[in-house]
Amino acid sequence: MTIVEAENKLRVKKADLAAGANRSEAKAKVASDITRIEEEQKLEENRVKRNKSKYEADVIVPARAEKEAKELKAIGEAARIAEDGRATAEAVRVLREQWEKEDTRELFLIQQLPDILDKVTKVVSENLSIDKVTIVDSGDGHGIPAYVKGVTGSIVAIMEQIKNATGLDIPEILRTKTKTS
Repeated sequence: MTIVEAENKLRVKKADLAAGANRSEAKAKVASDITRIEEEQKLEENRVKRNKSKYEADVIVPARAEKEAKELKAIGEAARIAEDGRATAEAVRVLREQWEKEDTRELFLIQQLPDILDKVTKVVSENLSIDKVTIVDSGDGHGIPAYVKGVTGSIVAIMEQIKNATGLDIPEILRTKTKTS
């Protein structure tokens, strides 16, 4: 073997060693890149999970809580309305039972009488204005009694109108109640 061949063999050997070293370096770099990318991927997945959890905590959970609160409030309101309806129905039923008793009906109407008279007198007072009443007597003493008779006649007419409108004969009820007392 000659020196040239030995040098060529040495160069080939050096080239093989350099190629092997380059391959090893390339493999190490690729392995390093793969490991880095895998770690970055894991970090990104963790960041996505953290953001998802944060979004749930900030948006979804409060929205669910608000929805449930509104549902419970609506259920409570519906229950209150239903109970009010039942109570009103019961009150109407009791009133109806009592209304069918003749004495109770008259008592109810008598209790309503002040409101009825108030409304009647309000209508009269709004449509009639009297500043001054002058009674002229012809000397026979009938002026004041005639005026009083006119006022009482008005009261009788009002009582008659109430009887026609409601069926409530107030003078008769008062006479009957006075006799039984």
